[in-house]
Amino acid sequence: MLAVVKFPTNFPSPVDPFYTSNSEDCDARMSYYNIFFAPTTIIDGTNRPISTDSVDIKETIETRLEELPRFKLNVTTNISGSNYSITINVKVIPKYFPESKEINVNSENLINSDFVLNEDTETINFTDLVLHTVVIEADIEFSQPPGSNGETKFYNVMRKMLPTNAGESI
Repeated sequence: MLAVVKFPTNFPSPVDPFYTSNSEDCDARMSYYNIFFAPTTIIDGTNRPISTDSVDIKETIETRLEELPRFKLNVTTNISGSNYSITINVKVIPKYFPESKEINVNSENLINSDFVLNEDTETINFTDLVLHTVVIEADIEFSQPPGSNGETKFYNVMRKMLPTNAGESI
């Protein structure tokens, strides 16, 4: 799964409407990820492909998507009047890798494979894990550009971090 989130910055314009609508959460993300220029692309919190190089971004995403996930998230939401509630269940997924593999193809082109799987016993330090929940606005369109670069359409813009921008310890 791939989730795209645009965290607005106060540069090149300190009056960017997305930044000014929630500067506290925006500043926290800029500090957390050490953002000093825009655009900055960060994949999975650590990988930083060159933002102006679409090939580098695509290759970094494809490489990351080939890795098996360690967690499964189940997100449910509910809106009741002016209250919005979100429940997130986090499940650790055991990670397995083949010890050995044997593949045989017979004359009828049937493939038989035999392999042994071992569980990855690398421990996860749960004291270091923090869940950051981000509410985004998926599709925003202005009749006139709100900034100086001419853009009128914006996607996956961070609007609020829950419960706070510090996240929640798992």
